[in-house]
Amino acid sequence: MSPEEAEALSLREATQVLARLLYRDAADIEPDLTFWLLGVDALLGAQFVALLNAACGSDIDVAELDDYPTPAALSRHVAAQLTGTPPPRPLGERAVPEPRPVAAGASRAGGGRDDVLGVLREQLAETLCCDVFDIDTEATFRSLGLDPVLGAEFLDFVNGAYGLRARPAVLFDHPCLSALAAHIAASTTAVAPGPSAAWTR
Repeated sequence: MSPEEAEALSLREATQVLARLLYRDAADIEPDLTFWLLGVDALLGAQFVALLNAACGSDIDVAELDDYPTPAALSRHVAAQLTGTPPPRPLGERAVPEPRPVAAGASRAGGGRDDVLGVLREQLAETLCCDVFDIDTEATFRSLGLDPVLGAEFLDFVNGAYGLRARPAVLFDHPCLSALAAHIAASTTAVAPGPSAAWTR
């Protein structure tokens, strides 16, 4: 089997598996959208990888969805494994644009968890179009109504405000505001955005 044939086979199987898991038509699965935007959470990701391995005879790990975050990219990786050709470079190792500059007027914060939590809570309320007091900081993002599209918007704000390059998986690893704020405070020198930095929909 040629690498091209293996890639086509892998993509076809990946699309069919995703369609079954997401209860959608295979034609509706965009191969260049990220798994996060397609609606694949941590549990579905594990099921997807297991089913794809069974269908293709591959041996990929669920963690590789971070390195190959779209069906097209993952299919190229699976094809390389099946044909013994050099794997493509993970997307995370390719050139990444510099983070957005923090909005003018932002002030330097101490980076404590509570400071970060307050900023994230306000932004999440903006993203979900609700009152900040409706945001339970211990509730999961999913239970608050953060779907993949809104999650991408929220994560874009987080990355721009704190100079990060976090991937969507961070919202699964730290699935509530409290956990995410602690993670950001521990791993960065936080910058607290001023009012003009909050995005509105």
